[in-house]
Amino acid sequence: FHFDCRRAPRMGPQGKRWPKWKQRRDNSGDDVTEENRQKKLHHGIKCIRKALKKARTFEEQKIKRRTAQATAAAKSGGEKPIIVASAALLDADKLAQQLAAVKALDLEALGSYMGRATYDAVLASRDAPTAEKALPTADATETATAETAVGPGAIEAAGVQHALVVARRILAAACVRTEVNALQEKLVLVGDRQEWAKGRLEREELRRLAKEEATAAKEKAKEEAEKAKQEEKDRTKHRGPGAVDDGKVGSEDGDDSESG
Repeated sequence: FHFDCRRAPRMGPQGKRWPKWKQRRDNSGDDVTEENRQKKLHHGIKCIRKALKKARTFEEQKIKRRTAQATAAAKSGGEKPIIVASAALLDADKLAQQLAAVKALDLEALGSYMGRATYDAVLASRDAPTAEKALPTADATETATAETAVGPGAIEAAGVQHALVVARRILAAACVRTEVNALQEKLVLVGDRQEWAKGRLEREELRRLAKEEATAAKEKAKEEAEKAKQEEKDRTKHRGPGAVDDGKVGSEDGDDSESG
């Protein structure tokens, strides 16, 4: 069996063949691009929420461990050197409030908030916001916006500040940042595909115009050649001694024969 590489089907930019029977989708339009972005956003938010659940479990265990250390340090009165020194300085009440906030966090809202923030950043040609920038507390307006991300349950359980603190920690988890970065890359790729599609349309239009110009030039050259050929034929027709082409020679010969 001999494989002819010249007859092998051409592969696409991602190693996939586009079926001949399937019409290629035009990704140059803004409506199609927005539709593709919304699909990527929907899937990305689902992945972020899944990562948030994993990060919350880890954060909850970490707070419980610190609470146990703080409780043990408080009971020991500093007599047990095995207890970490910093654990004695931890506020048990503060840890309890953070634990309540972690349990009451609205991960559905937090995932949607982070996904939308990433979407807006990509449209503005920026990187996805960090946990601190995504949940700021600089002024009342930013705090009110951040409150919508953590949910009313976390605020009622521990207050705004504690809810925002644990939410920022969860958003800064490696598994969450991985999904956020993945969503950013996918959204950027959608925009790149639109620019590539626009460039493809421009290239196709230029090829079409060049083809039309070449066809027009070929037709013009053909007409000029035919015109030149006809002119040469006309000159050859009237070329020669006397008026041979006018039919006068025959008449003169006839007259001579009669006269003879």
